[in-house]
Amino acid sequence: HGSDDEDDDRPRGGNQKKQRKRKVNEGGGGGNGQSQPQVALTSEEVMPRILEASEENDGARFLQAKLTECDDADRDKIYEALLPTACKLASALHASTVLQKLLEKATEE
Repeated sequence: HGSDDEDDDRPRGGNQKKQRKRKVNEGGGGGNGQSQPQVALTSEEVMPRILEASEENDGARFLQAKLTECDDADRDKIYEALLPTACKLASALHASTVLQKLLEKATEE
């Protein structure tokens, strides 16, 4: 009995490892696992629906990458769009990571 349960757990555990490895390898290079993942979205697709996008996995990844690379004007647009709902977004899984990145990139103004 006990060994059947162990066998059932092994494929799932291996599958999770493959998923984690794939996420690390999605980056654009560097080989250190810390590069930004590439996301097939554009600003034109995300900005009109930024609140919804920030709560989705791909949208949040796009916004985090955008915040890493963008100029002050683009960062301010994202800030102004997300600020009114920041409290709600802070408790959302993916959106909270966008808010964290936004705060890292914020200025004192």
